[in-house]
Amino acid sequence: MIVIRNGNSVAEVNERGELASYKFNGKEYMWNAGKEFWDWHSPVLFPFVGRVKNAQTRFEGKLYSGQTIHGFARDLPFTATETGENYCVLKTQYTDETLKLFPYPFALYARFDVAEDSVSVGYTVENVGSTPMQYVIGGHPALLIPAPLGDMDIITKGLENARYFTADENGLVVFDEPYGYVKGSVLPFSLRLVERGGAIFTELGDCREFAVVDRNTGKGFSLEFPDFPVCTLWMPNREDSPFICVEPWCGLPDDHVTDGNFESKPFRQTLAPGEKKTYNYKIKPIV
Repeated sequence: MIVIRNGNSVAEVNERGELASYKFNGKEYMWNAGKEFWDWHSPVLFPFVGRVKNAQTRFEGKLYSGQTIHGFARDLPFTATETGENYCVLKTQYTDETLKLFPYPFALYARFDVAEDSVSVGYTVENVGSTPMQYVIGGHPALLIPAPLGDMDIITKGLENARYFTADENGLVVFDEPYGYVKGSVLPFSLRLVERGGAIFTELGDCREFAVVDRNTGKGFSLEFPDFPVCTLWMPNREDSPFICVEPWCGLPDDHVTDGNFESKPFRQTLAPGEKKTYNYKIKPIV
């Protein structure tokens, strides 16, 4: 485990490229990856987010099978390439096995920076192959809830009266009709949001920040995601769930009527040979 710190902010990063702990003024904000609920802290989602229909997809007309939910990057080992008092950078890359699932050679970097009042995560994708690469990427940080579920609000800053969507029983997105609406910019939390696999916000406009707060005190946390056009809310569908995931995505799970071609994915990303791109999000306590 790598420990980085800046004043009253302390973060821990593990060998899976996850932000495993973030404490501000001694208060923990990250889920501990207990198996009873979900055994991850904040995995990187690459080169897929969510589910792939029938666990298979076509890249440039060729079928690749065996895809797992959220892609394979979170199961790869990450090694540290840079460390400092208040930051660290970890790297993973393609293998012979990943090429059986995803036909592009890549390098993936995860950078973590601790400020005095926040922690930032940045994922950099690099195309180390000789042909254009397409992919999707996302974050999946699990943060401890700031209040009992009945007292919790989601503040969608700059987003008003917007639709959101959800998945069917197979985890595939349904765009035929919205699952619900944000009225104003406050979404009172209820388990209905997550009972079918989460609430997916694809019509964000200029909104790039969600906050999760105790409506009685205003305390909680915010997550800024300037480089991601989609945000999803998820937690285990249980009244006693101790955390909520605010997930910034560049891409979507397959929808239930997908044609199976990766080229059809909304929000997919592309890189030319030798090109790289970085995607950032920041977690900030509200105290």
